[in-house]
Amino acid sequence: MNNSQTKKWKHLLGYALVSAGIGVLVLVAVLLGQYHDFRNAPLNISEPGMIYEIAAGTSLSQLAYDLQRRGISGHPHYLIWLGRELDLAHRLQAGEYEITPGMTPESLLRKLAGGEVIQHTITLIEGQTFKEMLVLIKSNNDIVHTLNGVSVDEIMARLKHEGENPEGRFLPDTYHFPQGTTDLAFLQRAYSAMERLLAGEGDRAPRGASDHCRCIYPATAERHAPADRPDGDLRTGRAL
Repeated sequence: MNNSQTKKWKHLLGYALVSAGIGVLVLVAVLLGQYHDFRNAPLNISEPGMIYEIAAGTSLSQLAYDLQRRGISGHPHYLIWLGRELDLAHRLQAGEYEITPGMTPESLLRKLAGGEVIQHTITLIEGQTFKEMLVLIKSNNDIVHTLNGVSVDEIMARLKHEGENPEGRFLPDTYHFPQGTTDLAFLQRAYSAMERLLAGEGDRAPRGASDHCRCIYPATAERHAPADRPDGDLRTGRAL
């Protein structure tokens, strides 16, 4: 091969490399543009307030392809890239989520990683007996029922208050909880709320507890407190 041919091949090779480099840059620019558009485009929501549930252990990849399958979001690989860029890939939390119109892939991932799950409610009404509370809790389908057929005495034992009269020991209030909460965990929460109130920490009582609740329930608990208990007389709780 003479010098002329060598120069020709070098010229062609250089041209090919430059063309390939330009092609790569164009492709990268296109992908970045698509990624930017995907990141900021609203999700495809077929109805206002769509409910989406994530099972425990769901990975970012599984989420991305499930959203594509349901037609909520396209380009699952872009969603995976976004989750990794935001460092949210391993922070997704299980639960029920509401996807609202105008929500973008980024805002959805932040919501899932923040655990902003749908909150369900149960209201314990002042004056209800413990058995009436149990019936109310049992009728709620968002609670996981583990106490069916369990006696009152056994329930109190599971709450670590064996032998205690349950009447007046659960604060009447509206409680918010995520789906999957057990009935035992719910009762423990209501019991702890009343304990805090009776300890004179009314400012830590659940939001929404009325002044009437703060006054009447210590009296209810007093009627049921065993006479031989040192703390049976609750009239000394002046903070109430």
